[in-house]
Amino acid sequence: MHQNFILTSAKKAFRVIGLLFITLIFASSCSEDDTTYTGILNIEITNWQPEWISHLFVIISPLEQQDEIIKIVKLTSDAPNHVELNPGNYKILIRADNNDYTPYITESVQIQIGKTETVVI
Repeated sequence: MHQNFILTSAKKAFRVIGLLFITLIFASSCSEDDTTYTGILNIEITNWQPEWISHLFVIISPLEQQDEIIKIVKLTSDAPNHVELNPGNYKILIRADNNDYTPYITESVQIQIGKTETVVI
C-alpha cells in the first residue's frame, strides 16, 4: 500500500512537471513575431554639399515595370536614407527637384529578405 502511494505520487509529480514543461515551450514560442519579410535599401551620399542633397529625391520602380512608381523619397543629408522594400529587383532613379534638364543617376538593385543593399552616390 505504501508502495502504491509513492508510485501514484511520482506519476502525479511527473504529470505536473511535464505539463509545466509543455506550457513553458508554448509560452516561449508565443513571443512577438520576429520574422521579417522585407529588406532595406540604404542610400549613401558621399562628397556632396548639403545644399545639393536637399534637392535630390529617389524614384523607386520594379525592374520589370519601370513605368510604375512604388515610392518617391526625398533625400536628406542629416538622416540616414533607408527605404524598406519587399524582396525583388528595383530600378532606382535619383534626380534633382529643380528642373527636368538636370542629369540623373540610375541604379539597379536586388532587395533580399532581411538584408540591406547599399547604393553609394
